Amino acid sequence: SKSGTTGSVIQLRTNFFRILSRPQWVLYQYHVDYKPQMESRRLRTALLFQHEEVLGVARSFDGAQLFLPRRLHSKETLLYSTTRNGEKVQITVTLTNELPPTSLVCIQFYNIIFRKILRILNMQQIGRNYYNPNDPLNIPQHKLTIWPGYATTILQYESSIMMY
Repeated sequence: SKSGTTGSVIQLRTNFFRILSRPQWVLYQYHVDYKPQMESRRLRTALLFQHEEVLGVARSFDGAQLFLPRRLHSKETLLYSTTRNGEKVQITVTLTNELPPTSLVCIQFYNIIFRKILRILNMQQIGRNYYNPNDPLNIPQHKLTIWPGYATTILQYESSIMMY
């Protein structure tokens, strides 16, 4: 218990929110290779995402690592794509890890997904925080405009994953 032995009991409220997930939920991490090698991350992503029927729509890809909420049928999956120039590309997707919801990689993944959601909501990133330029608060007497926004992080705190 984090309770002290002296002093007075006070009630506090914080802006921490518990992130809940199904207990048996696992995030699957895959390494993705291309033959021939593709330098452009945008091209690698476009070629990989042509295979929605195999990968599904819920996915995250950083150019080399693919994260999926479900396991593919095989530990190694071969996919074939064609570039706009007609070049044939073999894509090898290899399972590298099964991550529980509390793993550090999953927590990084939660932060990435949350930032994507903020961008979808047309929030503007300034530094590490996100602001809403479409709902400004004007304070004319101070010649000031304030954009409402969020400074969010998802981290493990004691026994729970929390967002603040």
